Order: sequence, then structure tokens, then C-alpha cells
Amino acid sequence: MRYQFVLQFLGDSVADYDVLVLLEERLIAVLGDTAEVDGHDIGSGETNDFVLTDDPRSSMGRVAPILDEYAGPRTMRVAFRQVAGGGYTVLWPQGFRGRFSVA
Repeated sequence: MRYQFVLQFLGDSVADYDVLVLLEERLIAVLGDTAEVDGHDIGSGETNDFVLTDDPRSSMGRVAPILDEYAGPRTMRVAFRQVAGGGYTVLWPQGFRGRFSVA
């Protein structure tokens, strides 16, 4: 897989961890064989679910319907970059003007 696809929301409480794990399980179901859910991390005020994919835009299309379900009042961001490194391209929210990073 050539790209790292990241779903991120702010928060690092126990309740946020529970949401993170549920989101990861849902990602596995929604993405199926098209991508590989590669784990998660939590800390520094953010939670991240990592996915490896060859087609981040297609993966975004598959996960878009569940974003509101798991983001709730949290601010969800979705971005990707090449596994080899480099800067992230933000896919969600559309029109995002900030800087995306993983702590």
C-alpha cells in the first residue's frame, strides 16, 4: 500500500479512546479488502486511526458516510500522505485551511 490515510479528532480522554476503538472496528468493516487498518494512537490532545491504502480518495468515499456518526461533537479531520513520508493532503473537511499533523 502506497499511502497512509489518517482519521483524526481532537481529544484524548478514556471516552475518546472508546470512540477511537469503535471507529477502528467500523473502518475494518467499511473498507474490507480495499485497505488495511493499521492501528491507532491517542495522546497530545488528539486521536488517530491509521489506514494503509493504494487509493486514499476511494477510501475517503467509503468512510465519508460514517464520519458524522463517530465525530459527533468532535472535530474530525481526514488526510493522507505517501507512506514514505512527506506532507499531508487534507480530504476532510472540505476547504480546510489549517495545518494537518500527527503528534
